[in-house]
Amino acid sequence: MKSSHAWVFGDNLGSFLAAGAGPTDGHPALLSSYCAELSSLLGLLYIIYRIFRYYDLHNHNVTIFCDNNSAIRNIFSHPMPGITPFLKPDYDLLETVQYLPSMIPLAVAGQWVKGHNNGKQREFQHDLNDKTDALAMAYQQQQQAPFHTRRLPYAPPNYSVRLLHNNTVITSKLYPTLVASLHDPKLVIHILKKDKVNTCRLPESPLGGP
Repeated sequence: MKSSHAWVFGDNLGSFLAAGAGPTDGHPALLSSYCAELSSLLGLLYIIYRIFRYYDLHNHNVTIFCDNNSAIRNIFSHPMPGITPFLKPDYDLLETVQYLPSMIPLAVAGQWVKGHNNGKQREFQHDLNDKTDALAMAYQQQQQAPFHTRRLPYAPPNYSVRLLHNNTVITSKLYPTLVASLHDPKLVIHILKKDKVNTCRLPESPLGGP
């Protein structure tokens, strides 16, 4: 599965300042639109962090617009205690995006914007959102074949927990991935051989299965 993301900067005068697009990293079988949205927000926040660190700017405000309400809500909300946050989809990206605003010396706010809004209440943030969608789509269509998203463990400096599967960080569809892995025939054979267990002598399950 191919996936791409994009970002666009604008000012309060309604001008486009900068834009970019690129691939969405992750396991090809588990990529989603939510993952792409988080990648866009990660790119925006990281660029903001670098700009303000390089120019030593202060006393400014930044508003990030996104048409994915879940992404905005998860980024700008306080993480829940315990293991619950680690079970959220694409937590590897979410954790990093949540961490970046604390490193930026200015007020960063997130705001949901309705996607593909062609109504009477259309504003500049809708233009930003449409331009972002168009850039992401154009990048995906112009990728040189063959293209595969990067399947490498992603571990930012502030990481706490990582689940690796097939040399790739897994933060989506955890339960089915774990079940499929634990019942993989190769793994079962390896465990049986290691423990020198004869499959013919395995006790039957009360439910009638092996």
